[in-house]
Amino acid sequence: MSCARMMAALATPGLSPVQRLIYATIVGFSDGGVCRTSLRAIAEHLHRPDRSGVLKVIKELAAQRLIEIAREQGVNEYRLLDPKVWSSAPQRRGRENHTPVVVSTTPVVITTTPQDPVGVVPTTTPNGGNQPIPELGPRACVDSESSLKEEGSKKGRERAKALSARENEPSGFAEFYLAYPRKVGRPSAAKAFAKATKRGATLETIMEGLRRYRFNSDPEFRPHPATWLNDDRWKVEAPPPRQTAQERMATYL
Repeated sequence: MSCARMMAALATPGLSPVQRLIYATIVGFSDGGVCRTSLRAIAEHLHRPDRSGVLKVIKELAAQRLIEIAREQGVNEYRLLDPKVWSSAPQRRGRENHTPVVVSTTPVVITTTPQDPVGVVPTTTPNGGNQPIPELGPRACVDSESSLKEEGSKKGRERAKALSARENEPSGFAEFYLAYPRKVGRPSAAKAFAKATKRGATLETIMEGLRRYRFNSDPEFRPHPATWLNDDRWKVEAPPPRQTAQERMATYL
């Protein structure tokens, strides 16, 4: 992968962090302005389990005229439309007497302005001299790519894990969990709900017991939903109504 091209892609304005990451990956895999890497390979490279989400972002990049999606011989191709990105990396320049260029190894944060749409460092000094211009070191490119990749992949994994867990929840659990007065330990509660239904409980009996059960006014002292289900607390009968002072006195007469 070309570090210079990926840095130019990461500095493209108007993109979200995930869009920048996927755009930079396509640019990195491209050869001559065309990326022939499969969608699956791109998703695996980014550690994103949902290929549909990657495809959605690619279509968003195509809508912004950054890439063009084509199909050649049954294989998708992603053609880069911005020549500043897919063109060959610029050659390093130093003094006219061939003084070596000073390369910075300190991570550099690229900021873009309307006059500098791709974050390119000027190649001449303000006074018109030919002083050595520090270029971005490889560490800056790796750090920028890694930070965006980590952010995108972590959110993707968390979203996919949450959706997968909720798809496997037993029927009726969502209604119970919505009504339960303490939202904690949802996966454990779903397992306890499934075990309760195997013991013969129905959603109607559980919900009736939930409405009847008297919870502590302090949420911290309310049982977890999994504990409530494992203890069959929907079977607890409603406590008798409190007696008035006169009624209590009558019992002693």
